[in-house]
Amino acid sequence: MTLKQLREDHDISQTDFAAMLGIGRASLIRYEQGIRTPPPKVANRIAQEFNLSIEEIWAMFYDRPA
Repeated sequence: MTLKQLREDHDISQTDFAAMLGIGRASLIRYEQGIRTPPPKVANRIAQEFNLSIEEIWAMFYDRPA
């Protein structure tokens, strides 16, 4: 599962999700596209928001096929 899929499965817009995380929409787009990896503080917020472990969040970014 990707961050985008997770967000969409919960019917949250990019604008609302970015606001929930305290980041700009442009940063969220970069995370969803795999251009950047969120810093630990943001990854922890994502984990808390969706009741996931931090390991599950990191797997979205580091366990992708090249």
